[in-house]
Amino acid sequence: MNRYPLWKYLLILAIVIPGFLYALPNLFGEDPAVQVSGQRTSKVDAAVEARIEGALKKAGLGTKSGLLQNNRLQFRFHDTEAQLKARDLIQKELGDNYT
Repeated sequence: MNRYPLWKYLLILAIVIPGFLYALPNLFGEDPAVQVSGQRTSKVDAAVEARIEGALKKAGLGTKSGLLQNNRLQFRFHDTEAQLKARDLIQKELGDNYT
């Protein structure tokens, strides 16, 4: 029976596990998104979400999803081209009070 010392097995595990964890984000791929948050006195609420959704629909930009959470709004898009167009559109729509 071929048997190696325990320390060799532990060494292999010590190398493989961090390598797996390091490579894990590559399994998920890209997910283009635009995040909107208010500056100082500006609040992000359902009214701002509806305003942005209306502007995006009017421009013909479809979203995967929109999420309002912790005074932040996040829209996910199908590709980076739509993300960049939406970012410019949202910036024009909301002005300098939001980032």
